Amino acid sequence: SMSRTANRTTSRSKERTYLHFTALGVLFLVLFLLQGVGLFPSIGGARPLLLVSAVISASLFLRQWGGAVFGCAAGLFLDASSSGAGCFHTLTLLVIGCVCGLLITNLLNNTLAVNFLLQAGFLFLYVVLRWLFFYVFPGGYDDVGHIFLKYGLGDFLYTFVLSIPLYLLIRRLMRQVHTVA
Repeated sequence: SMSRTANRTTSRSKERTYLHFTALGVLFLVLFLLQGVGLFPSIGGARPLLLVSAVISASLFLRQWGGAVFGCAAGLFLDASSSGAGCFHTLTLLVIGCVCGLLITNLLNNTLAVNFLLQAGFLFLYVVLRWLFFYVFPGGYDDVGHIFLKYGLGDFLYTFVLSIPLYLLIRRLMRQVHTVA
């Protein structure tokens, strides 16, 4: 009977994990659609990077492997929907998801304040890398500094403001998804 109880607990744990991944997958798809169709208005040319912020927040709950998987999936969606991206989004979000998960596993606690700090650092890193990869390195742009100030910093600030409610939503999803047992 002891092993039967252990098996039942393991089974419930697996069901809960699958439900978490499914709930997050649906959320990521909705965020991708919201971001892609532009349902969040552009403010001075800035658009929110919803999937980037969601990868950072979800990684705090999923740890390094789950963060890497969701980062990779979100990146694949972004790469598939943007021309000339190559694998930029996939590789960048995979690494960001994995590193955020590792930080929570080994160094930091999963709190709103820690999410705030990680969002600030990794969103800014993402915006700088995107600017370098798409505007500075290819060349052909007259004022890359202006592009960074208007779009890079704008996207960063817009996303940073939305990152708090997004984290709270993901935290609620991760705590509220229950199995039927």
